[in-house]
Amino acid sequence: MTSKHLRAIAIASAICASPAAFSADTGNAALASHRWIHGAEDCSADQDPAIETYRFDADTYVLRQNKCVNYEAPFVFVLFGADTVLVLDTGATRKAERFPLYATVQGLVEERRSGQATSPTQVLVLHTHSHGDHKAADAQFRGKPDVTLIKPNASGLKRFLSSLNASGGLLDLGGRQLQILRTPGHQAESIVLYDSRTKWLLTGDTIYPGIISVLDWDDYQSSVEALVEFASTHEVSAVIGSHIEMSDTPGVPYERGTTYQPREASLVLPAEVLKQVSAGLAETHGKRREVVTDAVVIRSIPLPARMLIRFLKAVGAG
Repeated sequence: MTSKHLRAIAIASAICASPAAFSADTGNAALASHRWIHGAEDCSADQDPAIETYRFDADTYVLRQNKCVNYEAPFVFVLFGADTVLVLDTGATRKAERFPLYATVQGLVEERRSGQATSPTQVLVLHTHSHGDHKAADAQFRGKPDVTLIKPNASGLKRFLSSLNASGGLLDLGGRQLQILRTPGHQAESIVLYDSRTKWLLTGDTIYPGIISVLDWDDYQSSVEALVEFASTHEVSAVIGSHIEMSDTPGVPYERGTTYQPREASLVLPAEVLKQVSAGLAETHGKRREVVTDAVVIRSIPLPARMLIRFLKAVGAG
C-alpha cells in the first residue's frame, strides 16, 4: 500500500469524524465554496491524496479523484441509507494502488458502523453512464462481500431499472429514496438521480461546469427539457455533475487534459442552469452548434468520432 493510498484513507477517516450538523442550504453553500484538490503544475511532485473525501452530512459524501492521478478528476458520490450504501460511479483509474476507491468507501462504512448501533449492510454500485472515467474502478468492488455492482452497459441498466418497477421506479436505500431519470444524449446509458434527502439532482456528464460532449443532439435536447420539467415540479436545491472543467471566469473552460486547475468554478450549480442550457439549445434549432453559457459549454462530438463510437457500440467494444 503506497503512502498516497494511506493518506487518502486517513483523510476519509478524519472527515468522517468531523461534525456535520447543518441545514441543506448551509451545506450547499459550503460545498459550493469548497476548494477541491485540483492537480499540480508538476504532478511528479504532487503530495495531495489520490482521493479527496468531503463530508456533506452524516449520510452524504462527495469524493474527488486527484487530477494528477487522472486528468478527468471525476467525482464519486457515496450516499448512505438505513439499509444500503450507494456508490455512484467509480472513477477513472482501475488500480487500487493508484486510486484506492474501495478501501476509501469501506473506511466510510466501517467508521459509520463503529459509531452507530445500526448501519447499512449492503453496498450498491451504480453509474451515471458507461464511459471509462466513470467505471474504471469497478474491478475493486467486483466479487466483494455485500456488494452489488450494476454492470455499466445498456443491458445492465435495463435489468436494474426493471427491478425497480415494484417500488414505482424509486431506488430505496432505506429511508432515503432516489428517483432515476433516463437522460440520453451525452451517452446512450446516461441517467440522472434525484436525491430525496439533499434535494440534489446528480447529473453525471449530462450537466456539469465544463465542456459537455454530445453524441446524440436531439436526445440531449430532449433530456435537458425533461430535466427542466422535472425541476418545475420538484424542489431542486442544487445541480451537481461529475466533473469541474470550467474556470472561475464565466464561460471559459480549461482545455481537455489539463492536470492543474488552480482557479476552478464551483461544482454546485443552481437549478436555473437547466433553463439556461435548454434555452441555448433551443436557439440552435436542432443544428449541432456550440452552446456557451456562464457555467456550461455544449459541443457536438464530430461526425467521424460519432460514427466510430456507434460502430464500436454495435460490435460490443464501446
